[in-house]
Amino acid sequence: MNDIKRIAIVAGGPDTLIPNIGHFNKEIDYWIGCDRGALTILKHQLPLNLAIGDFDSVTERECEQIRSCADRTKMYPVEKDYSDLELAIEAAYALNIEEVILFGVTGGRLDHELFVIFILEKYFIEDIKIRVIDRQNEISVYLPGRYRLEQDDRYPKLSFLPMSEVVHKLNLEGFYYPLTNADVKRGDSLTLSNHLISQYGYFSFDNGILILIKSSEQLND
Repeated sequence: MNDIKRIAIVAGGPDTLIPNIGHFNKEIDYWIGCDRGALTILKHQLPLNLAIGDFDSVTERECEQIRSCADRTKMYPVEKDYSDLELAIEAAYALNIEEVILFGVTGGRLDHELFVIFILEKYFIEDIKIRVIDRQNEISVYLPGRYRLEQDDRYPKLSFLPMSEVVHKLNLEGFYYPLTNADVKRGDSLTLSNHLISQYGYFSFDNGILILIKSSEQLND
């Protein structure tokens, strides 16, 4: 377990928005299937290290398949105080990890999707990176500092949204819409839909917590 640094959690979101998770296998040390997401992991012939949830979205036969293929299975009652995704994240954070990547948590029910944004805030820890990836978006969270971004044809649109009430002194260099020492409040539209104008760009800020959303107009394969 000490060698586990990067964990992927696959939940049961719409299949149409889940990327080919097999492309990520080389960078993932441990795969967690959250409810129906366990079947997605098996479909891509990836190791199902942990299956977790109440499994109310799978048939009895599918549940048996999950139990027989998973290294470990944690089953919970349907009536519980925590969502399946939250239980999966708690299991991931119990290990000595550096990053969690969430798949299958966007699209479908709006309450579930909005809850994922709240999850990013609740489970944001300085030394553990957390990302959400689907076929159209990649979402990550940043603390104050200076960061470099590289041009990515899969996700060319870049939006910077404050998770805190205010992000102070935001700078954007190498972007179509540059910024210098801008204080951006939660709910402002100033930092929506930007893009890089060179191979690399930089963003920095002095105070607050920032969400970076990389997006595409089309679904990626």
